[in-house]
Amino acid sequence: MSTGAIILHGKNENNVYKISCLPPHPQSHHIHCHSSFSTWHSHLRHPTSSILHHAPKANVIPFYSSYVQCSDCLAHKSHKLPFSKSTLSSSQALELIYSDVWGPAPSSSINGHFYYVIFINHFSICVWLYPIKDKYDFFHIFPILKSLVENQLNTKIKTFYSDNGHEYLTLRSFFQTHGITHLTTLPYILKYNEFSKRKHRHLIETTRCLLYHASLPFHFGLMLLKL
Repeated sequence: MSTGAIILHGKNENNVYKISCLPPHPQSHHIHCHSSFSTWHSHLRHPTSSILHHAPKANVIPFYSSYVQCSDCLAHKSHKLPFSKSTLSSSQALELIYSDVWGPAPSSSINGHFYYVIFINHFSICVWLYPIKDKYDFFHIFPILKSLVENQLNTKIKTFYSDNGHEYLTLRSFFQTHGITHLTTLPYILKYNEFSKRKHRHLIETTRCLLYHASLPFHFGLMLLKL
């Protein structure tokens, strides 16, 4: 080195310098910071204010400042009163399953899907979503879902609720064979399937907020324009 400083000492054995390396001192770093509610709102994918206040407190996460209304949510989420309170209830998993098909989208996804179908477990509000290329693919999707959830939860689907779409009516014989009660909405009154419709709106609006917040080009959200 140009400074002439000695860096290491080594013992010469047969013209080979052996250098004994001391074990490094253990080092630890602790970073403690307080994040704002706006930061958590973005990290948690734009939830409502009640969820936003509950999540950090429940997990003892430090935060500062009060909640500020998100401009992305104001621009891309709509709100309305529910049509009516449903009298249907459930006391265990798979006792009541809601379903609805969304689509067609104005353009296909990368894999050629124009629709998706959702299944909602009324008891736990757990949602299963399957992209499909045609709404009549539901005929093949539901048996797959049935085998999956009944095997995982060790119980049977008892009641299935949907609108009067032809894709659902084609499974009437399947429902009867497996002892599943099929409930449908009144003709031309889709709001009776409000449980599924509101879930559609939540999925689409949340996705729009994420796209807008990330400043993605408009064509990324083309398939989400139709509610």
